[in-house]
Amino acid sequence: MRNFILLLFSLTAICSSPRCIAQQSDDFDDPLGIGLLVFTFSEGQSFDLYRLNDDGTVSNYPFTTIVVSQGEMSLRPVASNEKEWKMFVMYEEWDLYHCICYRKMDEQGYYVIEFGDGIQCCISQDIGQFYDWISYLRVVGNSVYRPDPATNQLRKSADEEGISIESKIKKGEHSLRPVQIQGEWIQVNLYEADCEDSKSFASGWIKWRDDGELLIRISYIC
Repeated sequence: MRNFILLLFSLTAICSSPRCIAQQSDDFDDPLGIGLLVFTFSEGQSFDLYRLNDDGTVSNYPFTTIVVSQGEMSLRPVASNEKEWKMFVMYEEWDLYHCICYRKMDEQGYYVIEFGDGIQCCISQDIGQFYDWISYLRVVGNSVYRPDPATNQLRKSADEEGISIESKIKKGEHSLRPVQIQGEWIQVNLYEADCEDSKSFASGWIKWRDDGELLIRISYIC
């Protein structure tokens, strides 16, 4: 049986549903950013967030400090009046803390993320591990699935007019494992079940996004 983790942009809600949906933000050019940051936190760890100025520079002083604790929420800003950090995935039981990355500032050593209501801020590249979307789906995620296969059919090519091969595969739930991304399309190999090492029995293309909306859901745990 699959276990699915909540995809969200809120630190105040913890996932309790087995199948969850990623919400989008309108504060950036691309709500899905360039990839994701994956964090591994330890008790008592603290780190600073810096504002990204309008001219693209990073402020010299942090506007808030995040402290990791085992309270009701795992992460709290030191300044209680600050907005909460928006997470893409947060599930404490499995130590999953992921957030969308909107820009890499390699020369300065920062990633640009969203904190609170549309606040662009910078976090040190020493804090999280960056994955572009295809690496994230292949390495961090275990498999993907489509909430509505009828409107997002498996096709022979990465094209709306591509031949549907939906009728040629066995009915039922299958493990779809990402291979490569081509624009709004992703190639997947099909397996009988998650975490199964058997040979793939089919391959095709599905849409993984439509502008800033995520059309697939991600399984992280076998």
